[in-house]
Formats: sequence, C-alpha cells, structure tokens
Amino acid sequence: MADEGLDFQKGNPAYIHIVDSPGSEIIPLEERDWRVSLPLEQVRKVVKASVGEDPGFVQSIEIAEKGPSGRVVRLKINNVEITGPEFRLGLGSTEVRSTFLSGISIQEGQVVLEGTGYGHGVGLCQWGARAMAEKGKTAADIITHFYKDVEIGKVWD
Repeated sequence: MADEGLDFQKGNPAYIHIVDSPGSEIIPLEERDWRVSLPLEQVRKVVKASVGEDPGFVQSIEIAEKGPSGRVVRLKINNVEITGPEFRLGLGSTEVRSTFLSGISIQEGQVVLEGTGYGHGVGLCQWGARAMAEKGKTAADIITHFYKDVEIGKVWD
C-alpha cells in the first residue's frame, strides 16, 4: 500500500490493493529473508536528519505501528517516532531491504533488523511476475493480477 510503503499522504490509488504474490514459490531464501546490523550512532543520525529531533543515545527501538499488510508504518527510537519508509531510506534501501520487519533488537552497539522481501511493497512483485511468466501468463495477466480494476490499452499509433 502506498501509504505504508512510501508514506504517501494522499491515500492509496484505487488500483493498489494487497494481493498474494506467487513469487514465494520461486524466490531463493537468501533473497526473501534478510538480516542487517547497523551502528546505533547511524540510526541516531538518520532519525535526527529525518525528523529534526535528536533521540539521544539509542537505548530502545520498537515498532510503534504496523499497517494492514504487516509492514512497519512507524518506529519509536527512544521517545522519537519516525516513519518506516523514512527509516528504511535513511539507512539505505539495500541494507534495510523492506519495512516488512520480523525482528528488531539492540545487540552489542548495533541495531539488528530482520525482515522479509525487497522493496517498498507497493505494486508489482518482481519475483511474482517472473513466477507468473514462467507459467505462461501474459503481461496483461500479470498487470491485472497486481493492479486491480485497470484497463490496458494502446496509447500510441
């Protein structure tokens, strides 16, 4: 959902819905599940830069809110809240692969995040599209699976 994965404040576009992805059938485990450790000071800097408020030395980090898809909408670092997308992008989207977090803790001066998936969770799953294509589905089948109530048409001559 755009409001969860992108912190989109104008509501979700009508064609964006939570759908199951057949990608889970083919995605390698090392691509699906991930774990990253990041220095506490880096987390502090990201929160301060994103929110404009210094949380101080990071002593606690917790999920404050999850959305309907299960993705983290808001995190609480000490007493300061930050959106999931701001947190992910601030720390690096290749390190924090998604906001679909399954674990979060502080260990030995590091924030340890565990999660599933790669991306913002809005729209088309690349692994799902591949799985559907490998089963002979057309591009139109794939698009209409991931985006509801859309029309596919030719807009050029």
